[in-house]
Amino acid sequence: MVAVLAEAGGDPGFDVGTHEFAPGIGTADERAWILTEDADALAAVARGWIARGDHQGRGTRRARHLSAMWRDREDETVSLLTAALPHEHALWDLGTLLDTISQDLLGASRPDPALGDNLLPHVHTDTLAARQAQTILGQLGDPRLLTDVPEPAPEALAALAVRTRNPEHQRLALRHPDGTHLDGLYTALSAAEARIHLPDLTQLLHHHPTRTLVHRFADWTIRDTELLDLLEALPRTTGDDDLATAAAVTAAHLTGDPKTALHRLTPRLADSGRQLEEAGRLGSPAAPLLPLVERYLDSRDDWTRLHAAEAHWRITGDPSAALPVLTALVNPSLPVGLRALQALHRIGPPCPPDLQPHLLHWATSERRLLREYGTCFPAQRHRDDELRETARRMLG
Repeated sequence: MVAVLAEAGGDPGFDVGTHEFAPGIGTADERAWILTEDADALAAVARGWIARGDHQGRGTRRARHLSAMWRDREDETVSLLTAALPHEHALWDLGTLLDTISQDLLGASRPDPALGDNLLPHVHTDTLAARQAQTILGQLGDPRLLTDVPEPAPEALAALAVRTRNPEHQRLALRHPDGTHLDGLYTALSAAEARIHLPDLTQLLHHHPTRTLVHRFADWTIRDTELLDLLEALPRTTGDDDLATAAAVTAAHLTGDPKTALHRLTPRLADSGRQLEEAGRLGSPAAPLLPLVERYLDSRDDWTRLHAAEAHWRITGDPSAALPVLTALVNPSLPVGLRALQALHRIGPPCPPDLQPHLLHWATSERRLLREYGTCFPAQRHRDDELRETARRMLG
């Protein structure tokens, strides 16, 4: 049956998307969904349909299902979609194809050698797809992003800098006039690299501040007069309350003086649990805020309870109040539940005994447990990867 399907899909007259065999049975495309039950069959049909012209994007759709439904198939998916790139696709389908390649490259170990060549025809148009193609070149560390593309997109330069860790590539990304799409680069920069690029990072903090950049300055423990002046001025100059509070907490880390951060956090925690994460970032100096934090441990909102539990542990160093809250929240199918599991991992052993059999399943399943249908929601794939990795580390 797989061989017949792989052959039939090469016929342009085989319209998988519209023809219904009989009322109530569904289209051929819908009936072919059974292929997702067998990864090898799904890959074989995708390969056959792509090789025969990928009519209506039917082969790429099967390839996207492969990465959405099964773990450890990133190399195969990237290879299939690399072969699909030269075929004609509608602009939306091309964007979805490129998005899948970009996401799967994060887990691929041996990207298809032809990928860079097949991307080049798509990098020059003024479209979102062109920016996606440029970003994939960056992810590959392909120097043609700089030699063959007159004005690379900022996110593409950031991807190149993350991949190569070349100081000149980092400088090009940090100095791009756009100044956005750089959070991934901030996360990747080490403290030593951040010190090399401190003037550029300071300019970005001045003109394009983000919470990620503000948080990273605390991680890098860079104590610089101009930087501290900017951080201390942000609460007065920005209209973004979250950014202002993050800046106050980072300034407290770098100066050792928590007064301004406590002054900001006290009324905000009295009003809502919105700034519980920042209270946790402040750590032990936030001890005066503990009565406010404890109020939220039994909040009706899951995220608020999560942030309260994490903050309580970070402030006190004692996990006893956080453990029952976090354990009750663990549910990988929900973003808050995965975050609770990751918080338990950060707290460390012993792991709640009731979680042990679940951890084994989450760590070893060949299927994705957090699935997405198509590639409209790539966050699901990332969450499944994070679930498996967290479970493996907790078992270890």
